[in-house]
Amino acid sequence: MATDENSKNETEEDPEFEKIIINTDYKIKTSLEEPLMDLELKPLLDNLEYVFLEEPSLLPVIISSQLSANNKNKLINVLKMHKQAFAWKTTNILGICPSFYKHKIQLLDDKKPVIQKQRRLNPNMQKVVKKEIVKLLDTATAKDHFPLPFMDQMLEKLAGNKYFCFLDGFSGYFQIPIDPIDQEKITFTCPFGTYAYRRMPFGLCNALVTFQRCMLAIFHDMIEESVKVFMVDFSIFRNSFDKCLNNLDKMLQRYKDAHLVLNWEKCHFMVKEGIVLGHKVSSVGLEGDKAKINVISKLLPPTNIKEFDIENDRKGTENVVADYLSRIENDETSNDSEVDDNFLGETLMLIDTSNEPWFADFANYLVGEIIPKRMTYQQKKKFFSDLKYYFWEEPYLFKVYSDGMIR
Repeated sequence: MATDENSKNETEEDPEFEKIIINTDYKIKTSLEEPLMDLELKPLLDNLEYVFLEEPSLLPVIISSQLSANNKNKLINVLKMHKQAFAWKTTNILGICPSFYKHKIQLLDDKKPVIQKQRRLNPNMQKVVKKEIVKLLDTATAKDHFPLPFMDQMLEKLAGNKYFCFLDGFSGYFQIPIDPIDQEKITFTCPFGTYAYRRMPFGLCNALVTFQRCMLAIFHDMIEESVKVFMVDFSIFRNSFDKCLNNLDKMLQRYKDAHLVLNWEKCHFMVKEGIVLGHKVSSVGLEGDKAKINVISKLLPPTNIKEFDIENDRKGTENVVADYLSRIENDETSNDSEVDDNFLGETLMLIDTSNEPWFADFANYLVGEIIPKRMTYQQKKKFFSDLKYYFWEEPYLFKVYSDGMIR
C-alpha cells in the first residue's frame, strides 16, 4: 500500500517547465549584438553600485556595494551567464510565445463588438475619451476572479532574510500576447490608420490576473520556497549568500527559457534591504518606509476647509421631503426648555427650495406631483425628461443608471 501511495504522489506532482521554442528571426539587433552607448546612469544610494556585463562599460546592472570581492565576482559571473534575461531597450522584448500563454477577452453574453467611424475630437479630450472607452470595455468583459497573493503574507515571508534580489519585468504586461481572435475587440482608429493591440496593455480588464496566472505557470516550482511574485515584481530571498545566488541562477535561466526579460534599471541584486510594497524588508524584520513617513510628516494642514450652514423654516413652497424628515422620531432626550409650537399657519411646512439639493424637486413631484414654479419652459422640459429615471420608495429616492443599476 505504501508503494502505491508513493507512486500516486509522484504522478500528481507538477511537470517540469520545458523551454519554450519561438521564432527569433528578427531584423532588429538586440542589445547584446549592438549594445547601447548612451545609457544614462543615474546616481545610486550608498549601498548600491553599477557593474558592467561587457567591456568597456557596456550592459550595466545594479548590485549591492557591500559584498566581499569573492562574492561580488560570483554574482557578476552568474549575471554574465544570463545576459539574455535582461533588456536595455524596448526592442529587446521578445515576449511569451502565444502557444504557451496568451490573454483572452471573454465578453459577456449580452455584449457584442461595435464598429464605429472615426470622429473628430478635441485634443484636450483625448485622454478623457480613452478612459471612458477602457471603462466600457471593462464593463463588457467577464471578470476573472483568480486569487491574487496576500500582501501581508508576502511581506512576512521576506522579512528576516539577509540577502535579497529584487527583480522587475521590463514592461511586464506587454510581454504577454493577446489572442489573435480577440484582437479585433480592442481595435482603434486614428488619423494614421486602424490598429489593434497585439500585446497586453496595462489597465486592460483582467490583465493583472492574466499576468499572475502566466507567472505561476512558469515559476510554479519556485514560488513560495525561494521566490515571491506580486504583479511584475519578483523577490528572491535567502539567509545564505550562496543559496540566494543559486536561486537567482535558476530564476534567470527560467526567464531565458520563457523568453521573459527584466528591466536592468529596476533590478537590485544581493542587497541586504529594500522597499517592497511600501515597506522596508531586511534581516531586522519589517519596517515602514522612512522616506514616505518623512514626506507625510512634513505635509501642511489643509487650508481650503469650507463650512456649511443649514437654514430651515424659510417661506417658500411645500417640501414633502422636509415633511417626512420632520416626522422622524428622536430617541434622545434633552433638558432644554420647551420648544414654542405656535407657528403661523402660512409658514408651517413651507420652506424655500431655491437653494435645496437638485433631487428635492424630483422627490416632491413623485410624492405629491408638485411642479416647481420657478422653472422656465426649457427647464421643465428637461425636468420631465430626467424624471423617468427616478422613482420614490419611501423614504428613499432611487435612480436607474445607464448600466441598469439602481442606486
